[in-house]
Amino acid sequence: MEQVEIIPYEKRWERLFQEEAKLIKDTVEKQYRIYHIGSTSIPGMPSTPIIDLLMVVENLDDMCDGKNRLARIGYEALGERNGQGRCFFMKDGGNCSYHLHIFQQGNKQIERHLIFREFMIANREEAERYACQKEELAERYQQDRQKYTEEKKVLLNKIDRKVEQWTKEADKP
Repeated sequence: MEQVEIIPYEKRWERLFQEEAKLIKDTVEKQYRIYHIGSTSIPGMPSTPIIDLLMVVENLDDMCDGKNRLARIGYEALGERNGQGRCFFMKDGGNCSYHLHIFQQGNKQIERHLIFREFMIANREEAERYACQKEELAERYQQDRQKYTEEKKVLLNKIDRKVEQWTKEADKP
């Protein structure tokens, strides 16, 4: 089983994201929007050393079929995951891995990921609570990444409700 490791925030994660986003854009030869999401995108947030990238495309089928270009730079296509309407790719980068989530323009998951990041940046107390809870899960399920991921998903669903409320309050005049 794959081990779970949470490490302190590293400033280099933003640079690694920028470099990888450029590499992807150069490889697919289109200027898709690519965003840094997940814990490595939140300053100060401890994380597993995985850079999550969210790419927005006009037609998801074209990108899922165009996996050969991404394979040339080390990405493995894992297909559609979790019924979210996305193509998912992974790349092992040695001491840091990359997860590429490709969504078709208009998919609600795009906004969910971006707002989650903004919520955590704007709400340090919530971010610290989330960091502690993630570290507890990592300690409890250190030898079982699948169980860690399942339990973290439950945690994220609870946070999503807070994010929803935060968004509604921000939209009030």
